Amino acid sequence: MTSDDLKIRSHTDALTNLANRGWLEEQLKKRFNQSREQGGTLSVVFIDLDHRSLLK
Repeated sequence: MTSDDLKIRSHTDALTNLANRGWLEEQLKKRFNQSREQGGTLSVVFIDLDHRSLLK
């Protein structure tokens, strides 16, 4: 298994094969840094579609 394979697995949910929280956090950090460097603004909207966060 290569390091690229490990990175993909670490950012993908094994059951659904969708991006996971680790991937989201990495992307947000990248985008916030890009926005800061370019002097722009960045907006993020989270929508809880299944109300799972109420259980946490």
